[in-house]
Amino acid sequence: MLIKANCFYSGTLLFLLMGLGGIQAAAVSTEAAQAESATRSTNQVASVEQLLYISTSMGLALLAAAWTFFRVSGSVFNPNVAIALVLTGALSPMRFVLYVIAEISGAIAASAILKGVLPGKFSVSNSLGAGTKPWQGVLIEAFLTCALTLTVLLVAVEKHRATPFAPVAIGMVLFAAHLLGVVFTGAAMNSARAFGPAVVDGFVEEHWVYWVGPSFGALMATAVYIFLKGVDYYALTPKQDSDQVEDSPDLKGIEVRMRRRHQNFNSLQHSDRLAQTGVNVHAGNHDGPQMGQRQAASGYPAYSAYGAPTVVTGYNHSRPASPVSPNMAAGLAMAGGMGLALGGSSTNKALPEETEQQQLGSPRTSRYI
Repeated sequence: MLIKANCFYSGTLLFLLMGLGGIQAAAVSTEAAQAESATRSTNQVASVEQLLYISTSMGLALLAAAWTFFRVSGSVFNPNVAIALVLTGALSPMRFVLYVIAEISGAIAASAILKGVLPGKFSVSNSLGAGTKPWQGVLIEAFLTCALTLTVLLVAVEKHRATPFAPVAIGMVLFAAHLLGVVFTGAAMNSARAFGPAVVDGFVEEHWVYWVGPSFGALMATAVYIFLKGVDYYALTPKQDSDQVEDSPDLKGIEVRMRRRHQNFNSLQHSDRLAQTGVNVHAGNHDGPQMGQRQAASGYPAYSAYGAPTVVTGYNHSRPASPVSPNMAAGLAMAGGMGLALGGSSTNKALPEETEQQQLGSPRTSRYI
């Protein structure tokens, strides 16, 4: 548990070092941003280029950090998302406390490093934009955090074939959310992200917005997720993750006929290749032309993801019996005689032969091609 908490600290540190560092670079590289950042009471973006720079920096930073630590800690890096994980049972209360402490500590450390290392005025703190009222800031932060948290719940927490690519989806959502929220609130969506720079550079009067808004958004996402689970949402599109040819839309029979034609073509090609090697190919179990041949092959089509299916061949691990030397035969006879003398049975029970075909066909080792 402590190792995971340390990974959360390291991941949050990496995420905010890259993300906030990009924001600082955008502020320093734009003279207008430097002039307007003299007054920290308002958040102003100098140009569309700076907006894109900030959004890209935060989105790619989260994508990189989340993918780096995805298999180690789950890559939350957000105490507000952690609230949703606790409420849905994906995270225990003790882990929640440790992870939040690690995330806040990582945010403070990243902000301190950036302020001490990078040149220019420290301009990564969150504050409301000109004309944005606190209640508006709460709603904007709640909406953006709800979208981010719901993505985490449906793509990362819910396990399916797209789960390994969850960091990509989460990073893209963060990018889109920054395009909307940077001008109005700075697009925190993360209380640790707002708290770290505030500790280093000072708190603004509306800092509470970045605790209330994201937390409320996490609660909203949790409610939506629980509702979807309650209505059995995966039964609405049960074949969404399917790679079966029959589950594809039949455009008046055209697509299915084309796929079947490709499947038959591949099967014929595979049969020709096996025939050239001297292996008989028939329906059912396929035995080699000679008894005891090592390559007794069986061909069967694997499931195809897209396009024509690929034919996979399994080979039995059978081999001809090895010749028994006279010394070995004598030893075996002696051992058998001792077994009979002790009342044992001389009946030999053949162990089941495990083939590569059985291994390939087992659910644990099924391959999607």
